Amino acid sequence: ESFAAKNAPIPSILDGFMMGIGLTLVLALLSGMREVIGKGTLFSGLDLVFGPSAKQFVLTVIPDYHGFLLAVLPPGAFLGLGMLIAARNWIDIRNKAKDSTHEGHTTEAEFHPALNT
Repeated sequence: ESFAAKNAPIPSILDGFMMGIGLTLVLALLSGMREVIGKGTLFSGLDLVFGPSAKQFVLTVIPDYHGFLLAVLPPGAFLGLGMLIAARNWIDIRNKAKDSTHEGHTTEAEFHPALNT
């Protein structure tokens, strides 16, 4: 909304579309990650949405997996999202450290605001 209020309609539509695509990708990654960790499969239960013919799309990623219940419960989504955010922050910090030419020597504290106290 902030972008759309300050820009023309076409860039605003494109921004909204790309934000939706990004959210869809994050949700797909998070749900796939939770299902693999929680059940050891991908696309399990797809037949509940698309009918019995969708049972053929189930992929068993980890055979003979007993499961991890927390991953498929609602708290697992928060933990998974936290892990995705932490991974993204770690990648960003690592990339900034590589790109920096600050006297040929950098520390992680220079790039992470929480470490600068």
